[in-house]
Amino acid sequence: MKGTPRYINGISLTLAKGYVNEGCPAYLVSGEYNKSTSKYIVLWVDVNKHLRNEINPALKNAIKALANFQKKLFGKNYRKNIERYINE
Repeated sequence: MKGTPRYINGISLTLAKGYVNEGCPAYLVSGEYNKSTSKYIVLWVDVNKHLRNEINPALKNAIKALANFQKKLFGKNYRKNIERYINE
């Protein structure tokens, strides 16, 4: 499959910086095709938790929906499960 499956679990750190407060955690994810394309992503659950107050309410609702779906998809230990998934 071509594309960027790593981003299904979050947004690139570069893009997230425009929406989140400092201190928001990011994860290094290996590139699908080679190690030189590794990137940092911010999980949707963390984007939601660290959103800046001035973000558009419609965007906040969309991010909240992604975060809730991510929690539901990965279960009780969602953070541990997501970390394991993105590092496989």
